[in-house]
Amino acid sequence: MHNSIVQLNSTVQEGQIFNQGDSVRLNNISYKVIEYINRGGSGEVYKVTHNEQSYALKIFFPFYQAKLFTTIADEAVNETIPFQLREFEILSSLHHKNIVAVREKGEIDLTQKQKKKIQASAISKLPALVTDFVEGLPINEYFAQNKLGDEDCANILVSIAEALQYMHNVRKRMHLDIKAANLLIRSSDSQPILVDFGLSKNFDFEEVDKNEMTRLLGDWDLFPKSISTNHRLKHIKEVGGTREELFQAIFPGLDLYQFGKLLAELAPTLKKTFRIRENNYVGELIHTLTDWKLVSKLSTTSLLPRIERLRPNHFTTFGIQELISPSAAEKTIMLPTGIAVPVTENLKRGIECRSFRRLNYVNQLCLLPYIYPGADYKRSVHVLYAYELGRQLVEQLYSCPTFRLHFDGRSTEQLLACILFHDINHFPFLHIFQESGIQQLKGLDVLELFCDGQATGEMAAKSASVNMILDDLGLDSKRFEQIVFGKHYEQCAEHDAVDQIINSIVNSGVDIDKLSYLKLDSLFTGVAYGNGIDVVALLKAASIERINQGRLHLAFDERALQAVESVIFTRYWLFRSVYWHHTNRALMAMVLSVVKDLYSDGRRSFHEYLTDTMWRSDYEAIRYLDQKYMTHFGKPSVLSGLIEDRNHLYQRLYTIHPSAGEERDFEIYEKCRNLSDSGEKEVREKLLHLILCIANIKEHESFGVDDILLDVPRRENDFGGKAYIRVDRGEAVEVEYLSETIRHLQEGYELLSKRVRFFVSPRVGKALGPSFRIEHRNDIGDGILQILKGTDLNTQVK
Repeated sequence: MHNSIVQLNSTVQEGQIFNQGDSVRLNNISYKVIEYINRGGSGEVYKVTHNEQSYALKIFFPFYQAKLFTTIADEAVNETIPFQLREFEILSSLHHKNIVAVREKGEIDLTQKQKKKIQASAISKLPALVTDFVEGLPINEYFAQNKLGDEDCANILVSIAEALQYMHNVRKRMHLDIKAANLLIRSSDSQPILVDFGLSKNFDFEEVDKNEMTRLLGDWDLFPKSISTNHRLKHIKEVGGTREELFQAIFPGLDLYQFGKLLAELAPTLKKTFRIRENNYVGELIHTLTDWKLVSKLSTTSLLPRIERLRPNHFTTFGIQELISPSAAEKTIMLPTGIAVPVTENLKRGIECRSFRRLNYVNQLCLLPYIYPGADYKRSVHVLYAYELGRQLVEQLYSCPTFRLHFDGRSTEQLLACILFHDINHFPFLHIFQESGIQQLKGLDVLELFCDGQATGEMAAKSASVNMILDDLGLDSKRFEQIVFGKHYEQCAEHDAVDQIINSIVNSGVDIDKLSYLKLDSLFTGVAYGNGIDVVALLKAASIERINQGRLHLAFDERALQAVESVIFTRYWLFRSVYWHHTNRALMAMVLSVVKDLYSDGRRSFHEYLTDTMWRSDYEAIRYLDQKYMTHFGKPSVLSGLIEDRNHLYQRLYTIHPSAGEERDFEIYEKCRNLSDSGEKEVREKLLHLILCIANIKEHESFGVDDILLDVPRRENDFGGKAYIRVDRGEAVEVEYLSETIRHLQEGYELLSKRVRFFVSPRVGKALGPSFRIEHRNDIGDGILQILKGTDLNTQVK
């Protein structure tokens, strides 16, 4: 190394090291310079010949430094040469149809005349590389000069992505100078060829020392401008670092970023070739690849399928069987809505596994057929309709660039599997058991019980369980559980974009699940609120947008705001009129009372209940609970005779209406919500004593605590999750920000969820008389509050 100062003047920046006709020797092979091609930041390229064969000669000299400084030390130049020789040495191991083939590498001796040209007398040799000469045009010029079809453009871009995947994944090498000039389209076969590896870096630490100091060379134009001044990428670019530090900072993101910039340069030409939705997709792809925060997290493996989605065979939705037209399917399932669902191999495996077939026995609306005779359709029908709506939604979302960027055929199959199995954990009275709060339910993995194939019999029958079907789709059971039952912000980081999107489609304020059951529940109960949901408008307006902290979520265009409102309104009115109908709540309270008596103390096995009832209907489960109660307590339960005789149904005694604004009712609700099981029984006993005293019924020894029941809804007051609207600014906001009506409705739902009811048995109701609850409403309400406060009942009765 030398410390003399090298003057780099305009001659160096504008001249050429070699002239036409010069003879250049490399490894004792003489090459004749035919013409000067171009200069980059790292050197010059010439067309040369040897034995009448044309080659490209790349001479390494850091001209990029000449652009920044007027003087430079010989040492600063010389220190880069050993590194470059080692980089060139590895290039001969690259063998790919879209990467230029290396023929020779070594050093070229400079003549005095050539040294004078670069004003560096102490530099006697320069690294050189001889490659095949590619006869063709830079990609930007080729695209501009040729009228290409969409398949031609897509194939060229796919070939580039394949070359990058080979370099990164197989050879652990980066190009670091990806731009139009270095991607030539060969004239003979229109294949893209990646050339000029002057700035490339080797990150195979079996070949190079990871602790070796190195420099990140090249023009600043090919580096992200959005990073902060103290970012380690800028630090390494300016002062250098170890090869491992460089690997951690740029691999493979910087090559992908440069590829994104190239796509942005080609975008105007691509716009003339591709259709609108493909160009929208290219725009989203460019956005992802040129945002350093996003691209630095990507792998090259994920780049290739994203580029392949530009091919015409992807113009039909991902090319998977699940999305074929019903008219093209060999077999279909006809739903009550009049829609035919194509039966593919994946769907057939899903609906024929034993765990799914259980859903053919579970009522979607539990005991509501007791009130609405037609409401006895099964949960499997709801799931299949949700599955069909999911198919239709994917067809729409394929036009959404964000969805298309993150989804392929496999992840779409995973989405549809999540919809198909989103209710696989259901069994008779699941929601009632959830309201019971029994510890056994919290400690038992119900989902695994129904999915692993042991309890449901798939393993014994040597057929596919739910978990096996999911595994075949690349979806393990824990990830499935997290997607379907987890919160949106909890989704797995490894698959976060896909999982966030699936979760929002299956479990949000306006999701596939709700669209299905709201439409079907209206159809089968005859309560027509769901008929007003415009499913077609909703699906057409669907997209995937970024919400809090950039997370991805299902959203709807602002033009469909009324359709979104109709879904939320329908759910509210169905809760008010159907799901929380006083007769249904009485039925639920009766079942809940028996469930608590049987399973709250942990003496009887809840696991046994699950295995015994998994193939039973809700009515059969009622008989099962009643028989268990008789066995363990030696007397009939409150459910005894309910199926056969409607006269066994409990009757309303007192209903709290917080919406009426009575402070007494709000106070009663708060106290009831916090009652323990023992505290609730005490309240029921005291209330029974109170009403019998008010009715002046003296002989009541035959009445007991089970003759009065308390119903406190214990659902989360989240109004069914968040729904998002895409506004003109390209942002997604929660629907309540745009709809005052929805804000008021949320308040109404919260009040509705606080509606506490007290029921009495038919024999107590008969003793009290039909007008008792109306005539003595205030007395009953005041008495309940005093009981909850612990006031002496004797004072209250007087």
